[in-house]
Parts: sequence; structure tokens; C-alpha cells
Amino acid sequence: MLTTVLARPQPVAAVPQSAVKVTDIDCLIEDTEQVACIRRGADVYVPFDYLKRRYELSGGLSEDGRQLHWYASYARLHRPSLPYSPYGAFLHFADYTVERRERVLRVSGRRGVPISRQWDPRGHEYVIQVAQYGLSHFSKASIETETRRRENSNGNNNNNDSDEDSDEFAATRSFGEAATDWTVPDGAQLTELTGNATARVSPPPPPAAQQQRHSTASLLRFNVPADLSRGARLKLARDSPTSSGRTVLRLVDFLSVSAASVTVQMTTNRRGTVRLHYGVGYAEDYRAPGDRSDIYFAIGSPGDGWRTVTRNLRVDLEKAFEDDDDDSEEVAAVGSVDIGAADEDESVAGVEDRQRRNRKSRGRGRGRGRSRRGTRRRPGRGRRRQRNNEGDGGGGNRNRPVAIRRVQWISLRGVGYLGRVEFATAAAARPDFYRAAGDWLVANQNASTGAWPIWARRAIGSRRDRRRLVLQPGWCSAMGQGQAISLLVRLHRHWPDRSDYLAAAVRGLAPFHRDAASDSTAGVAARLFNQFTWYEEYPVPGGLFVLNGFVYSLFGLYDLRQLLTDLTAKQNGSSSSSSQQLIDGASLHSHLANVSRLYSTGMESLKSVIGLFDHGDGTYYDLRHVTNPTEEPRRARWDYHGVHVTQLMALTTLEPDPRLLAALDRWEKYLNGYRVSHN
Repeated sequence: MLTTVLARPQPVAAVPQSAVKVTDIDCLIEDTEQVACIRRGADVYVPFDYLKRRYELSGGLSEDGRQLHWYASYARLHRPSLPYSPYGAFLHFADYTVERRERVLRVSGRRGVPISRQWDPRGHEYVIQVAQYGLSHFSKASIETETRRRENSNGNNNNNDSDEDSDEFAATRSFGEAATDWTVPDGAQLTELTGNATARVSPPPPPAAQQQRHSTASLLRFNVPADLSRGARLKLARDSPTSSGRTVLRLVDFLSVSAASVTVQMTTNRRGTVRLHYGVGYAEDYRAPGDRSDIYFAIGSPGDGWRTVTRNLRVDLEKAFEDDDDDSEEVAAVGSVDIGAADEDESVAGVEDRQRRNRKSRGRGRGRGRSRRGTRRRPGRGRRRQRNNEGDGGGGNRNRPVAIRRVQWISLRGVGYLGRVEFATAAAARPDFYRAAGDWLVANQNASTGAWPIWARRAIGSRRDRRRLVLQPGWCSAMGQGQAISLLVRLHRHWPDRSDYLAAAVRGLAPFHRDAASDSTAGVAARLFNQFTWYEEYPVPGGLFVLNGFVYSLFGLYDLRQLLTDLTAKQNGSSSSSSQQLIDGASLHSHLANVSRLYSTGMESLKSVIGLFDHGDGTYYDLRHVTNPTEEPRRARWDYHGVHVTQLMALTTLEPDPRLLAALDRWEKYLNGYRVSHN
């Protein structure tokens, strides 16, 4: 039992250590709770586990058991490694791996973005998680690029004979470009097209697809009937292409003519031989009941045209194996039923546990190792949820590690075209990941309102609350708008020819002008004390005034303001009279003035009310107790408090206002146990 000193009266005279008597005593806490303690002479020791629970401490014994580590908080503080830039790493998001979070069911085969189970266990495409997925990969890529630049400038990359330059250690390795690399069964055809290969594609792809120029010198045309026992196979050498961290599969210049699919067979440390099937025409991503070896991902529909399919094999395996990691199949089956929205103060796991107890009390509990008959289990269903330290309530990364021991072969079925097969490191594939997130934002924005709707029911407050508010599916969030804009700004800067990224970012400003209480599907603006404008993460009547979501929206506005400032300066410096760029009929100058007003208004609100979020040894998550005195205050968990500190660290480099700097100084000290003085 870990103990710590509760009280240490000054002894009258020194007592030899050998003469100190140790006895068990009872500690009566507040005259209401009894705890087993230890008395050693004049000192009383209280169990550390009790203190952790009562005072929200963190820590424990060291590995050798000779030291006790005591922490006032469990928050992980993310200190920025580079100055904040709207074109570089986004805050601390390079530390995130969004696709491996507990609350991510899987990465969608069709869209290439995370499917979230936050607030809906069936899964939905959640704009905040999609934007964070893109921002995390973009941030990692930015830091990796900067690291290489510094190494090159320091002369650390002069050895061109290094093993790292060899094909074995290359970030990307290519396979299967020649027809002779493949073994084709009887009754199937595989033909290599060279020269102007695109012109020889038959039947020709849709007009939009024809405009997508392929990047490979040759193409393989395959026709493998579905009734054959095996497909056209590319057998890989025993030195697995996934060595040296190349766990990302890229199907370059892939075009389906009729139900084309690709299967990857590999051996793993978790389930022996496993096959991942990526096919056009599958209804959804799924795993057949009782089948632990075959996982299916739908990667599009006929007529999608040329594309490069990018899949992180390790992530796909982890999400598929999550179903098998729970002690009870009851939990794994929960993903197949609608448990409704969880209360804000009750985790989804708590709802599941309660429903499971109810089922068992009614005699309807299912045995272990069984799933509901006829139910296809989607990869990633059923994992227990827990809170995370990433400040978005998105679940941590506690999956047991999956290792790919060897990729044995890749096979083709159906009718289609393929340029080549690549295995790449996650770093080499990052542009595919953040491009997928940006393309999703363009495709899923409401063009008339500028909002990215969230298709999950959100309940605010527990069922015991008198003012329990519910956001019906289709609501929009200032945090979602802001982080989406931050990603689109970076992508447009990275690919200036993608004007659709810029246009979507500008349209995303519209909800900041609309009242949240009047229309939660199209507005995020609220008024605090009828004086300060606030951009609501949860647009409910009366307002919640969540701090971290509001600050994220300010970063989005700042990023777009800087991009439009740079584009306007470039346009003004052009000698061409036709260089005037319009977005939705308005000039860059007009959009710049718009976003500047929104940012300045929001920033002034933050500076004015930042003190309301301070409770003397931590911060409040929101201000619901201020706008509605019958509500209990909601203290920010330590992980959210850490996000508040990290946000202010970056924000004060842009806006060094004394009110923000004073708050940052106190809030950072709270993480180490500091408390403000009494009166």
C-alpha cells in the first residue's frame, strides 16, 4: 500500500529509528469516510491511492519500487517546436495519430478518411476528426521536411553511398509494373500496355476520369473472372516489402471497369495469415461473422475513374482486430445496435455497460465468442472507449501493437487497370492522407450555408439535468469550421492550383455570421452578456461558450486571414489587369475584410473574458454556469486544461496581450500544483 505523510508534528526529542513503533490506525475523513492508514511514531501515513482519487493526483511507484512519482495533473503539455505558421505544422498536431484513436472505427475505404463513433456507435464521417486527420499528417510532413532541410544545411547528408539510399531502405518500393511479374491462372488475362497507354483503355473511362492524367509509363489490363479459384498473383520475395517501416500500400493508377478488387495476403503476429480485400462495388467495409482471416474494404464505385488507392495496412489490421480484443463478445456486438447518444457526463462505455447489465438481467445475454447471426461486423466495431489526452474527447491509442511479418502475395480480380503496386512508409504517403481529408471537405460542405454538417445526435448534459439540450443530426460546429479552414489554407498553399480548397475555406466563413440559437445547422455565433461575440463549438440555445473549440476557430480565421493577405499582396503586385481573382463573385479584398472582422471580434472577446475560465487551480471547460446559474460548473479535465495551455502558448505569439500572457502564466503553473492565494 502506497502511503504519504498526512501530518508531521514536531517531536519533543529525537527518537532512534529502531525505537519508532509502526501501527495500523483508522483515518476518519471529514467524519464521513474511514480509510486504513499507518502510524509511524508521530507521523500518520495515508494511502496514496486514496489521495489520488480524492485530490485527482497522478503517479505511482517507479519500476524498481524505490521511488514514488507524484504529479498534480496527468496532462501532457505540448510545447511547440516551431513558431506558429498558417502554412506549417498546426499547433501540436504532429504528436497525434488520429486514425489509431479508440473512437475511430476505421479509415473509410471509399473516402480515405476516419469513420468516427463519437456520439454514434454506428459510425459517421465527423468533420473535426477528418480535419484533425489531415492536419496531423500535414504537421508531421512539415516537421519532417524542416528536419531534413536542417540536416542538409548542416552538411549531414553528404554520404551518397549510405545504405539508406539503397532500394532496400528506400521510403517507397515499386512492384508489378511488368506483366511477367504476375502469375495468371487459366481463364484470366493480364496484358501490359505501353506507349500512349491511356488512349488504349477500353471501354474508355468517364469524361471526368479521362482528364486525370496517369503517372505511370505503362498500364496492366487485367480480366480475372470471379468464378476462378484464384486471381492473378504477384508473389513477393521473403524479404517483405513492409520491412523498414513500409506498411502503406499504394495502388498507383487504379481504374475499375467491372468489380475490380485487390487482395493482400500477409502473416501477422496476432492472427497468423490474414487477407485484406480492397474492392470496387462492395456495399461497405465489413468482416464476415466468425471469419478472422478476411477483411473487406469498399474502395469506390464503378465510374470513379483513375485514382491512387492508399491504405495503411497496419492501421487496417489494428481496426479489424479490435473486435477480438475485448473480454466479452457482448461489447463487440454493441457496434451493431443503436445505443443512442451518451450523456455528457457518462462515457459511451458506461452506456454500454448499463445496457449489457439490463440485457443479462432480462436473460438475454449472449455467450462469449458469438455474434448476432447474419450480422456482418465492420472493422473496428466494439472496442471499449476511454478518454484521451488529445483535447477533443476522441479516445486514446491503446490498441495492442500489430506487426506485419511478411506480405506473401497480392492478387487482382475483376476487370480493370493498374499502373504499379507500391509499398511506402507513412512519411512518404502523407500527401495522400492529407489530400484525402481536403477532398472530403470540398465534397461534403453545404454549398449554400458553408457549413460542414455533423450527422450525429449530440446530447448536452446528463438526463438528470433540468436543462438537457440536444443537437439533432446536421448541426455545425465552430471548432469544425475552424479546423477545416486551417487544413484547407495549408493545402491551397501547398497546391496553389487547387482553387477549390481556397473557395471552400472562404465559404466556411458564412456560419460565423449566423446566430447559433436560431439555426444550429448553419450558424455558430452567440453573444455572451449580450456584449461579446463567441463562436460556439456546440450551437445550443443560451450558449455553452466552450473555450477550446472557440480558440480553435480563431486559429482557422487567423490562418485564412494570413493566406488572403498574401494572395491580395501578390495580386496587387501583378501588372496584369485580368489578375483580379474572384471567389463566389467577390474579390479577395472583400473576403479579406470579412475574415479580418471575424477574427478581430473573436479575439477581443477572448481577451475580455479569459479570466472567467480560471477557477484558481485549473480552468473551466465552458461557461454554462455563468449564463445559467442553476448549472453546476464544468471544470476542465486535466487533458483539456493542457489543451488550453498549449493553445495560449501559440496564441500569445500572435497576440501578446497582457491578459492572455497572465492567464498563460497561471494556467501553466496549475499543472504543477500551484493554487492562487486566499483572500
